[in-house]
Amino acid sequence: MVEPSFINDAGAAPAGSQLAPEPRDQSRHEPDDRVQPDFTPHRQHRLRRDRGGSETEPTSRFSVLLPEQRSFFLDGSDIFEFGSGLDVDDATLLPFFSRRIGIHVPSGEDEDDGKQVPLIAGGKLQGRVGSTNLGALVVSTDKVPELAVPKATMGAVRVYQNVLSESSIGLIGTFGDPLNRKDSWLGGTDFNYRTSEFLEDKNLQGGLWGLMTDRKGIKGTKRAFGGTLAYPNDPSPCT
Repeated sequence: MVEPSFINDAGAAPAGSQLAPEPRDQSRHEPDDRVQPDFTPHRQHRLRRDRGGSETEPTSRFSVLLPEQRSFFLDGSDIFEFGSGLDVDDATLLPFFSRRIGIHVPSGEDEDDGKQVPLIAGGKLQGRVGSTNLGALVVSTDKVPELAVPKATMGAVRVYQNVLSESSIGLIGTFGDPLNRKDSWLGGTDFNYRTSEFLEDKNLQGGLWGLMTDRKGIKGTKRAFGGTLAYPNDPSPCT
């Protein structure tokens, strides 16, 4: 099932709003046509080597990234998760972070000091057809002269395929920039491996990912790659 949704400026929430999302029932493990499987490891050895960043997520590891609370972006947001070990809690690199759309954080300022940028319109598709999962998002934002923010259009596409019994392989792509800097794009691929039958009854998780990005005037290395390996099992009892 593929589910479309749309938004206009009436759906934009202020940057400081405290709307809380409905908590997900973690005790249920039924398949969801709109939600990506959780591959978050408990214990992991990181093999990451970053060779550049994404212009769509200009944060450092010292940033405090507040969680998304706007319903248009929050619903089905799991499908845009990418790369084992890349998440908001460890934000050295994020290929896509929806709070960069419609919320302007001046350079050097804290996330909670973000200023609202009006959303002109937006559309989203999300869903699953067979074993293929799809998410696509396009949003246009209005100019805010006092913040030196121009009009901009941004988008993201995420596709991943369920493979083997518990794993996935996928692609991500983004275009546009919150400050409308020209020729901004990002592309990447990831493979997430998970099995609950390692050594017959043990869990094993791992993943590899790679990204490339570019923008007019950008300098330096424009690539990043990395991976994780995890063995999330309870210690064997001593006898």
